[in-house]
Amino acid sequence: MSSPDRLLLHNLPRQLTSFVGREREIAEVKRLLDATRVLTLTGMGGCGKTRLSLEVAASLMQEKQYPDGVWFVDLSPLADPMLVPQALASALSISEQPGRTLTATLLDHLRPRHVLLVVDNCEHLLAASKAMAGTLLSYCPDLKILATSRQVLGVSGETTWRTPPLTLPDPAQQQQLSPESVEQYEAMQLFVERARFRRPDFQATHENIRHITQICYRLDGIPLALELAAARVSVLSVEQIATRLDHTFRLLIGGNATAQPRQQTLLALLDWSYDLLAEREQKLLRSLSVFAGGCDLDAVAAVWAAETDEFEVIELLSQLVDKSLAMMEERGGQVRYRLLETIRRYAEEKLAVCNEVGGVRNRHFHWYLGLAERAESEIQSPIQAEWLNRLDMEHDNLRVALGWALDGMEEEKAEKGLRMSGALWQFWDRHGYWSEGRETLASALTLAGPAATPVRAKALNGAGALARNQGDYEQALKFHEAALDIFQQLGDRKGVAGAYSGLGIVATDRRDFAGAGLFYERSLALYRQLDDMSNVVRLLNNWGHTLVAGGDYVRARSLFEEGLIISRQLGNKRFSAALLNNLGEAARIQGDFGSAKS
Repeated sequence: MSSPDRLLLHNLPRQLTSFVGREREIAEVKRLLDATRVLTLTGMGGCGKTRLSLEVAASLMQEKQYPDGVWFVDLSPLADPMLVPQALASALSISEQPGRTLTATLLDHLRPRHVLLVVDNCEHLLAASKAMAGTLLSYCPDLKILATSRQVLGVSGETTWRTPPLTLPDPAQQQQLSPESVEQYEAMQLFVERARFRRPDFQATHENIRHITQICYRLDGIPLALELAAARVSVLSVEQIATRLDHTFRLLIGGNATAQPRQQTLLALLDWSYDLLAEREQKLLRSLSVFAGGCDLDAVAAVWAAETDEFEVIELLSQLVDKSLAMMEERGGQVRYRLLETIRRYAEEKLAVCNEVGGVRNRHFHWYLGLAERAESEIQSPIQAEWLNRLDMEHDNLRVALGWALDGMEEEKAEKGLRMSGALWQFWDRHGYWSEGRETLASALTLAGPAATPVRAKALNGAGALARNQGDYEQALKFHEAALDIFQQLGDRKGVAGAYSGLGIVATDRRDFAGAGLFYERSLALYRQLDDMSNVVRLLNNWGHTLVAGGDYVRARSLFEEGLIISRQLGNKRFSAALLNNLGEAARIQGDFGSAKS
């Protein structure tokens, strides 16, 4: 008796391992294929495009949607684009005919048939694949093509669909995960299942679930990477694998011996993708490795090279996105670009090999230094929230930039790190990143030279504010007094006013209301002399709070009222609303309920 498979027309390779998850993806690919004649699954190498296409093809074959067959064509072994027609003919068991081109024979065979061709690994033969697909689709009305490629084919009428990584747990929630959580996430399911191939007794436990989560997250849910990592459980514990992922490309070697050589190691797979890039595409990919948490177009252009035309950067970025090496995403209404962590580490190694680290890191730092200093001037403005959100979005890049400047004993770099730290202290203050800010400022102040500069004074003032937020009043006083001393030496009246303001806030927190009033009075006088009305409003508000805490409601209301008038003149709605609220609260405490309501 014939087996069921033999009653079906196909040449799909029999899979030796189970298929994990992807139910939603299979349904979506089938839906898209039903609505188009050519569908290309894109995505980086190792993301599971081939296996997904085969699962979809097998499902459609079982449903008998293609009565003349489902045929798999693997282009990966080919190097010569002239051999593409031969690969199709071999898959369909078609022989050449004397006096005719092979393409003509293929067209005659396929024209009357209702067929699905699954064409795998098109990216290195893109032009030939596009030409063949276009010809077949033009002359064979009932033919459909499901292709896989790291880059879109560019065929007329083509639909593209990016293959996502396997679903992952949020590492921030790893404390809540249990062994049963494995069934909720495809990446964890795949890792555990493949690990059992090497150790049949392997299972997720309360002891190793955190490390399994780390492995899946660090490897971006990429199926190939997870399979290679799972193969290591024969010689390493899950914890040992997780702690060695900084050396990913040396660790993830081996795996499926029957796979193509380029798929037997993650490094070989990425080398394959990298080698297909044009030289300037390779250079941009290397440059992108310095970013953490993504970046916008302006940052890419700044780090790539100052003299580069922006439109060239857009074109190169488009090529990397099309070739599934970079990702484009929208966050907060802004388009951002990022690399999967696995690709980023690969590109970072290439950056070092090409001796480009210093220049790229330097440009990255100066771009984010400029961003921090622009934000510093806007944080007190009516668009404060916009800039605080922008800095928060770039927080990982700011950390990387500061880490580069403060790594080692180079005083010149550390001076730049001090400058950036001084520009960022208000961001750390507003978002509550007090410990991070204090640690960074402490490193910068220690590593930078001791010269009495405005940059050092500003950083000291910021360190004082963050120390005060954490209740470390002794250190706060020392920092603000040191800042005041430098500002006075330099004759910087605005800086002196800021230091007095900081000392006033510390005194208020220590309930020394009389001392706070003296500091505020000096600060306010200087800001008035400088006609710095935004800071005048801020000082009036702070001093008013101090007076309320000390029970002097009459004078507090007077300061709030003056601040409200100036704030309205400046058009600062945020501060006006706050002052109006403070004025009403002071009136209510004083028992003046009529004024409180108004």
